[in-house]
Amino acid sequence: MLSARDLTCLASDVATVLPDTVSLTRPTSASDGLGGRSNVFTLVGTYAARITPINTQQAEEEVGARLSNGTAYRVALPAGTDVRQTDRITYSNVTYSVEAVRAPRSVEVERVVYVKKA
Repeated sequence: MLSARDLTCLASDVATVLPDTVSLTRPTSASDGLGGRSNVFTLVGTYAARITPINTQQAEEEVGARLSNGTAYRVALPAGTDVRQTDRITYSNVTYSVEAVRAPRSVEVERVVYVKKA
């Protein structure tokens, strides 16, 4: 069994091999100026990440049919990153919608999400 200290060390080691930087945005409700409301995406933060294209079959095995149309990507973020299925991730001027967040396991050394181009 890993101690909390060991797990923290492992997560820190994994974070050192996240070569890219992404921006995470989240929808928030804002007034549209006409008495209604609309969603706008607000910056949550920037994070180290690793983004990798995955094939459709692999995506379906991981998270089901939501990713079956188009190219899907696997994004690894630091362990414990607050990312939600409604969020968006921007990398290299391309915006991706978060389609699934892999549930944290008993031992989490990175947070994994699956995205598609928005």
